[in-house]
Amino acid sequence: MVKGKGKHQVEQEEKSVVAIYKVLADGKKHRYKEIKEKTGLKDPTLAKYFEQLAKKRKVLKKEVDTLSGKYPYPVYYSVDPRYLPIVEMVLTVEGEKQEIEKIIQDPKKTPLDVLDQINKRNNFLVLLGLKYFKDDKDKKIPEGLLESMLEISVYQPYKILTSVLFETSKKVIDKIDVEKLIQQNKTSIYLDVNTFAELGFTLEQAEALRKKIHEGKVVRV
Repeated sequence: MVKGKGKHQVEQEEKSVVAIYKVLADGKKHRYKEIKEKTGLKDPTLAKYFEQLAKKRKVLKKEVDTLSGKYPYPVYYSVDPRYLPIVEMVLTVEGEKQEIEKIIQDPKKTPLDVLDQINKRNNFLVLLGLKYFKDDKDKKIPEGLLESMLEISVYQPYKILTSVLFETSKKVIDKIDVEKLIQQNKTSIYLDVNTFAELGFTLEQAEALRKKIHEGKVVRV
């Protein structure tokens, strides 16, 4: 939750920014009227986020065409090419949210199955972020973008997707056998301890590991 903003306000802001990003993700220049029509946002809202994306996030570029001979001068908006990876990542996460919502509605899937999917998708986003930096042959990625990419590709998605999982699970909670899942999870922990034993740990060491894992303590081996 952003300080000073309610949940509904934050959600509306995210939807508005995503709508703008969808129009600008092609990297081309777009007129204000076109963006307004495609996003469905009203003038005050659009102006608010244009300013935010240009000044605060530094993602948006505004260009006034004084050479076209047209008057008033045409104004174009586009994404700074250096920040296109950010836009693509945000849209990817948005798509992942929708996929997670669909998966949890599958009666054959449990919340643990979905959490496994979240981990796999999160790993994919991390690798995608690394790819952008590897492809940056000319080292044009601005300073500070690494932190932004980590925030968008690692921290935010996991938080967002697990929140979606939890909120969606609440809607179908009567269909979820939580006690059974707890027992299954405990069994998987015991299996991990057995694996440690197979690697050469004594039974006493394996039992000590089991207790630490059960208590949620960090185990170093």
